[in-house]
Amino acid sequence: MPMYYEDPYLRELKVRVISRRGDFIKFDDTILFPGGGGQPHDTGYFKGDSFLARITDVRKDGDGIWHRIEILEGEPGDEGTLILDWERRYYLMKSHTGEHVLYRSLEKVSNIKFVKVEFDIPESILFVEGNVTLNEIERAENIANSIIGDKIQVTIEKRSIQDTGDVRIRRDRIRDEEVRIVRIGDFDSSACSGIHVKDTGEIGGIYVKRLRYSRYNEIIFMVDSEARREIEFSKNEYRRIRHLLNEYSSITERIKNMKEEIEKLREDYFRITETMFSFDKKVVDNVNVYYTTAEIGDFKGIQKRAYSISESERCVIIIGRKSMGRVEVINSTGIDFSWSEFIVERNLKGGGKVNFMISVPPERFESIFNEIMDRIEKGIRGSPL
Repeated sequence: MPMYYEDPYLRELKVRVISRRGDFIKFDDTILFPGGGGQPHDTGYFKGDSFLARITDVRKDGDGIWHRIEILEGEPGDEGTLILDWERRYYLMKSHTGEHVLYRSLEKVSNIKFVKVEFDIPESILFVEGNVTLNEIERAENIANSIIGDKIQVTIEKRSIQDTGDVRIRRDRIRDEEVRIVRIGDFDSSACSGIHVKDTGEIGGIYVKRLRYSRYNEIIFMVDSEARREIEFSKNEYRRIRHLLNEYSSITERIKNMKEEIEKLREDYFRITETMFSFDKKVVDNVNVYYTTAEIGDFKGIQKRAYSISESERCVIIIGRKSMGRVEVINSTGIDFSWSEFIVERNLKGGGKVNFMISVPPERFESIFNEIMDRIEKGIRGSPL
């Protein structure tokens, strides 16, 4: 049995080179895992008195376990020390055992089927078939963290493939008659070739960062300090969002009150304009001609005031507002001032036979307004328009 299985916590091992193949070396034993069960191969160093080489890849084939080296100093000799990149390996061990706990927890709350798992640092991905909801993810996460808190022992055993009735296993992937079983107390047992921690407490916590839907459901998770960091970050984000929502609620209420106050002021302004606005006035042959170019007062209030006057007497009212580019004429005299002709001749927009409104460019406002006043006086007196 390779030393990475014999003692997964061993970080250094004195070894002897027994074969070379290009930039690959095979040793008499190794603490570097060649990968399996979704867990990547280990990395590390091969060190001697006069040389140092980085191990960038570890592969297993029918002829043994091979280590790809990248020479950093000297020329690798026949004997030396293997040094494991322990921090990387240990995180992957915790992630692998954490995945077993998470998947079994998901099985308890959802109807899913395992597809595969891809481990990486700091995030790993569990692929499953079947519908899984965010609520089920949260429930499974709670179960998993409870199992982690219980510090349940993780044991390894070997069984005949014929004796795996209670084991989670993908038989299509098993080539040997003997199967390596990873057991987490009475909680879970699964066929697995990966490297695992001694008890669930070492996982340190598990956090599902997100659920991604593609061909399969992809559950992205983290363990240990990375999980705790994400949980704390999520809590802080939740508090920040809650604070912002409270602020938003307060601001929204203030805006609502301001809108109501503005609307009330607008209504008051309208009523004041409607009842109190005073037009300029001239009398032409006993017909009152009211007019204004004032920029103050609510325009709709002025209109309503004008219509109120026109309903009570025979008159003509001209309302002009340069800032709006608008002139309106209200006529209750029965006199035809031929406004359509006037509008066409001056290339203006708008119209109306008795009462009318036109749009007037600001630079032509005074001249058009004066022409309208002049046309009304001529029309009242019966002069040619």
